[in-house]
Amino acid sequence: MNLKSYLQPLLHYWWLLLAAVIVAAGTTFVVANAQPLTYQTRTTLVVGNLMYQTNPTGNDVYLAQQLANYYARIGMQAEVRRSVQAALDMNWLPQYTVNPLPNSQFIEIVVNDTNPVRAQAVANELASQLINYSPTSDLQQGAAQQEFINEQISYLEENIRTTLEEIEIAERALTETNSAQEILQIQGEISVLQTKLSQLQSNYAALVANTGQGAINTLSVIEPAPLTSQPIGPGKLMMTLIAGAAAGGIAAVAAYLLDLLDDTIKTAEDVTNALSLPVLGTIPAVKRWTGRRGLPNTKGFWGGVDRLAHKFRSSKEAVAMDSAESDTLSTAAFPVLPAQLSEDLRLVRINLGVTAGEQPIRILLVTSPSPDEGKSFIATHLAMMMAKSGKEVVLVDANFEQPHQEWIADDSDELGLTDLLTGSVVVSDILRTYQERLNVIGAGKPLTSPLDLSDSDTLSRMLSDLRYFSDVVIIDGPPLTFTNAVALSSKVDGVVVVVRHGFTRKGTAQKQVAKLKQVGANVLGAVLNKAPA
Repeated sequence: MNLKSYLQPLLHYWWLLLAAVIVAAGTTFVVANAQPLTYQTRTTLVVGNLMYQTNPTGNDVYLAQQLANYYARIGMQAEVRRSVQAALDMNWLPQYTVNPLPNSQFIEIVVNDTNPVRAQAVANELASQLINYSPTSDLQQGAAQQEFINEQISYLEENIRTTLEEIEIAERALTETNSAQEILQIQGEISVLQTKLSQLQSNYAALVANTGQGAINTLSVIEPAPLTSQPIGPGKLMMTLIAGAAAGGIAAVAAYLLDLLDDTIKTAEDVTNALSLPVLGTIPAVKRWTGRRGLPNTKGFWGGVDRLAHKFRSSKEAVAMDSAESDTLSTAAFPVLPAQLSEDLRLVRINLGVTAGEQPIRILLVTSPSPDEGKSFIATHLAMMMAKSGKEVVLVDANFEQPHQEWIADDSDELGLTDLLTGSVVVSDILRTYQERLNVIGAGKPLTSPLDLSDSDTLSRMLSDLRYFSDVVIIDGPPLTFTNAVALSSKVDGVVVVVRHGFTRKGTAQKQVAKLKQVGANVLGAVLNKAPA
């Protein structure tokens, strides 16, 4: 398989992909555009004072990280939320998160709100409430007491420095004296000073612990929440692109799934594999065709181009223009087909001759597994091309239930095949010439009850007579869903089955073609109609 084969489901269901992307992207853009702007602010707290310590231990760092996780969980509790609401006189809180930063003693509070002032107030109040859950709040109480403690700390710091200087002086004096008595005296002084220093340091450590300096289980704000002016969302463009891409991806998966479940015929290989028939040709899809005089084909190209320039129902004067002395339709009245389409139809005609081999095909039935597969188009243009190549051709519309060759009759009362089969006319009464070497027989008047052609001697005699009137008889037969199509197949020299790309189901085609083989019909091959160019 080549790349085009892999992409075929996407190309076939391009409308599904386009619709999914447009609907998803459009809906997302409308919804995002209706959303209010969102602002984000954040505040950062730190556990302990490890950053101010010269040589923190690994245990201190680990403990600070564990405390950060602990306080982050507390920040998301309902009790904290209620405290913040009470402090701010609010009955709800915007979306927020409290998370410890990885491998650190920092805690980050992030608040998203449509009001930037409210977001800032909530973030800072959350930080305050977390601090209230730590020993830091106790240390912050009693301003006078704390002031006294700070004064005592300053006094002790000064005494410690003085004592250290006295010890240093005494130790120098000890090294400079040689008197045993002075040595003993100085050593005694040094011992007293060291005892004093130890006592001062012990008092200093106790006071520092009461102030929280150097404590690990404390919280403090290192970055208050700022008032933000730039919104963070909604990101309309990004949301639209993501929604469109996601919808396109889902639609692509759906396209491949539909293709997997789709059992319709799409390629010439499908025809060969499913029906075991040679492919006589592939006819491309044509979007629209208008007649020689610009009249629109009201039934679409495949269902009505076989009217052969719309006949003369509304323009009998056109007959006079084309031929003043006969009721034939000139070559100029036939529709001019695109060059490639003409070439593909010519290839079908050539392959018919090759497929027939040494046995000439005088009477050819064109049918299809089901209606609306374009068999009338193929039958009509095969007849046209054979007539132009110099053969005497008779085109017969055998669609009794729903005639397709309406261009044959000037009005609804025109005689045709049904009149012949009911015995009211003979072949010469219904055979009409519309162009040099092209003769036609219409379906005739609609019947109240369906015909049974399985044992129709009249039909057999008609076909026998037409062999003498023409070189080739092409019968535009009913679909194989009608029993008359199978009955006709046993009375002709060859059968062509028309299948339509993406429309004819393999199972249906197999079942209908099997009917032809059961009655011994000479199925020459299949034509794949309306295939992608």
